Amino acid sequence: MIVSLYILQHLLSILLLDKRSQFLYALLSFALISIIYFIKTDHYDIPQYVRMAANTSIFADVAFAYILDFFSLFTDSKELVIKYTQFFIAFLFLFYGYLAHASFTLRHRDFNNESVMYVFLLVIMSAAFSLGVNNGLRQATSGILVLYLLFLLIERKYFLSVLMVLPAIYSHGSGIYFLGLMLTCFVFLQAFYFNAFLGIKFSSPLTFFFVVMGAIICGLMLNEFVMYSEQYYNYANKVLVSNNERVLLRYKIIPIFFIFSFSEILAGKYSSLNMHLSPLRFFRAFFVFLIVTLSFFANLDELGARMLYYYFLIEMTLIVYFWLNKNKFSSVFIIFSYSFATNSMHILAGHNLL
Repeated sequence: MIVSLYILQHLLSILLLDKRSQFLYALLSFALISIIYFIKTDHYDIPQYVRMAANTSIFADVAFAYILDFFSLFTDSKELVIKYTQFFIAFLFLFYGYLAHASFTLRHRDFNNESVMYVFLLVIMSAAFSLGVNNGLRQATSGILVLYLLFLLIERKYFLSVLMVLPAIYSHGSGIYFLGLMLTCFVFLQAFYFNAFLGIKFSSPLTFFFVVMGAIICGLMLNEFVMYSEQYYNYANKVLVSNNERVLLRYKIIPIFFIFSFSEILAGKYSSLNMHLSPLRFFRAFFVFLIVTLSFFANLDELGARMLYYYFLIEMTLIVYFWLNKNKFSSVFIIFSYSFATNSMHILAGHNLL
């Protein structure tokens, strides 16, 4: 039943393209979301988090451990501690959507801006939200904090952005690498795309080329790093789920690459004047080509799956900014494509999708 409701909700997202049906669809969608989350049970990582909440000292990710310890002050039930943590992560996602909407509205008062309700709806319907709030709590916390950091950098709130660094990198072990990749890409774009460093300013196609080449080189280097690093060698040939549930990365990336390509075509040309949307489009391009590169190494499927979550996280922000920038076809197309996101269905419905 959960899978049927999930598919129905996302298939009907095409109603968002018509102003006459937007509000009715929003009400229906929020109703379906309420039913799904009311009847769903916890699967995969959540029961393990409940057990780990009894002894947070085992967490190497101390920032996340502090979150669990904080909620433990209000209840002795470890199940409730994890529920509160899930609500907190959901709040982080929704508040990011609120900030994006508020920032855009302040900058574009001449636009006929949409209600923030639709932004909240798009965030909740994203794959990043489903996977992060209902399974990968630590990685979701780390990833969304990195996105806050980048948002604040673009908004020139430098002090606040610095405050995000430690919580982001100490919420999940991969946080420092995600942050490093994103900051490197961001600095490159600021220097050579949005500005002319040393008199050099790249066009959108040339910038895209360098971003793609950087992603491929990072993928090749990451393979070597994992193979020769004692700390991360365990990611080689690592499988965290049973073989009948794990779809090989090389097969996962095919529909994802199609969705990426078609949504980019729908979105049109890049603009160096759009300080929020354009960087996110380049970030997504970087991660999709990074994952394509990793898919050629059969022993790095689990690492590729980790990177894939960061891809979905960036895509969530793009869904919001496409919508705000009136690129609604791109936004709705991505949401519609999630009708076939079996990873989200597995997380919501459990091992047996039927």
